[in-house]
Amino acid sequence: MSISNETTLLGNTKTYDNSYESYIIRINDPKEGRLISSQGIKEIVIEENIFSLLPTIRIEIEDQGSYFSGYNLKNGDRIYFIVTPIVANEGEDPTPYVDSVYTIQNVSCVPSLEGSNYQYVIIGIYDAQSYLNEVASYPKTTPDSLLFQNTKRSDEAIQEVLDDTTLKLTKKIDGSDKGLWLNCRKTRAQFIEKIIEHAWIDEDDAPLIYTNLNGESIFTSVKTMAQQKKLCTFTNVKNYIESLQGSSTQKEDLEYPFTSVQFLHAAGPILNQGGYKVRANYYTPYNALSLFDLDITPKDIDVVELLKDLASQGNLDPTSIVDAQVADKKTLGKFREAVYQQDDPYIASRSNKAASQLDRLTKNIDAGVYFKEYHDHYDIAPVHNEMIRRSFFQNFINMTVDVHRLPKEYQTAKCRPVLGDKINMDFSTADAVDKIHTGNYIIAGISHHFKAFQSYTMEVKCVTDGTYGMGILEEQEEKAKKK
Repeated sequence: MSISNETTLLGNTKTYDNSYESYIIRINDPKEGRLISSQGIKEIVIEENIFSLLPTIRIEIEDQGSYFSGYNLKNGDRIYFIVTPIVANEGEDPTPYVDSVYTIQNVSCVPSLEGSNYQYVIIGIYDAQSYLNEVASYPKTTPDSLLFQNTKRSDEAIQEVLDDTTLKLTKKIDGSDKGLWLNCRKTRAQFIEKIIEHAWIDEDDAPLIYTNLNGESIFTSVKTMAQQKKLCTFTNVKNYIESLQGSSTQKEDLEYPFTSVQFLHAAGPILNQGGYKVRANYYTPYNALSLFDLDITPKDIDVVELLKDLASQGNLDPTSIVDAQVADKKTLGKFREAVYQQDDPYIASRSNKAASQLDRLTKNIDAGVYFKEYHDHYDIAPVHNEMIRRSFFQNFINMTVDVHRLPKEYQTAKCRPVLGDKINMDFSTADAVDKIHTGNYIIAGISHHFKAFQSYTMEVKCVTDGTYGMGILEEQEEKAKKK
């Protein structure tokens, strides 16, 4: 096991021994497997994203015949990968940046013309093959399940499905959706996606599940992420260096620098596909009185006349009409509709939804038939949850972070922002205050880049659901209106 003793400069003020253990990569065995040293690695990229199924890894290797000349890499081989910072203070036990296992999905190789040099590209996914490939029969057949309905909340069902995998579930919320969850042919991953689609948290909330680079599956919600406490503030590297040099006052927030930033305002296309107002229509053949506690409006359908029409066609026993005539018309055989919209932002100060668009219907679906074995919102949850997510995930910011510039709090993991955390982004400079974009964001994706003998960098994708203030021209217009 070799150690790379690299030291990088933090701005122009001080240096940290921010070395990291050489990229320890072993194939199929964490201790005795084939070791790939950092000298042969061109680049390693690990992608983790709220919207992706599992984290992925991409490894570019330059092999001069020492690594794989006698070993054939195969799909399904495991990659053990660890990168650990070396901290300057004795007694500190640093937390690895990465300590994960991946399964090879694809291997490509380009030999040189001389045949002595090989360029390998290895693509892998987090080692959770049972999660990806195994069919989850749910609920599990037991003597009790044959006698009693196995009703569970969505989070409880997800926990049971993940119990037999390498993934670890962290629950930050509980579902409000106790009912029957059934699966016969979907894989574990597909079934969990179905659960999330039909899960219910609240009228103004929607569930989420994602897996970080260490194999931790997080069950949470849009509102839960938005309301969590922010961890730190990211500012441009120039401001960060100047603050280290000039200010002696203790700041409230821990401050980290970013080296570049890109704004992506994608609200229009996202909202137009179901982010304004949505409607779900469905039919219930039951006297489902509980449904009237929901925001559901019965349609004006004369059930008696409907039954008479069916009877006239010979499709219904005429004697059932008598029962229909004395039944409560409000609860018998009604088509119902649920309409949802989310106008106010969860985390931003100002919404991206123009007032003229707030009442715009962007999706109308037929939710099918309501079955009493499912929870009350089962069939209308998909359109509702999609609307909530589209209302939130609209404005993105891509920033680049040089990890070797970060203070020791990051290396020691005392404060290490990770996927799903809330952070503050300050885009102001000494010359100008950015009132529009400066504010709180959620980390929606991280791309980790490791290169031999170079800095470890992260490309961080952050998201919010609006903006945080008015621009100079808007302020002038507002002042003019008040005069």
